[in-house]
Amino acid sequence: MTLREEQIEIDFSVIEDLADGDPAALAELTATFVRHTTDGIAKVRAAIDSVDFAQAIRVTHTCIGFTATIGIAGLVPILRELEAAAKEARREELARLLALWEQGFERVRRTLQARLSRNT
Repeated sequence: MTLREEQIEIDFSVIEDLADGDPAALAELTATFVRHTTDGIAKVRAAIDSVDFAQAIRVTHTCIGFTATIGIAGLVPILRELEAAAKEARREELARLLALWEQGFERVRRTLQARLSRNT
């Protein structure tokens, strides 16, 4: 899998509905997503480094749910592949997919921040 800019689908209507039109709630949801994902990436990296594939599976699975819930469908396929690679203990594949997740997350983070800036 390669990650191209157009593959990172964000359904803004989902996150905006969750925020119920409140700019402060939208900012908090965005901040929570950024914190949650940053923490998840760090935990998955540590799990891969310590060969704790069960931890990588747990963290990735949680991130799939949260990411999908707020409408960021474009990252879900990468996370599902990461989860599958952890289940099969494919360490080299895990490192590659983790890098893709980080790249995609950074693009999403920038897009969300730009959207917040326009809404304030």
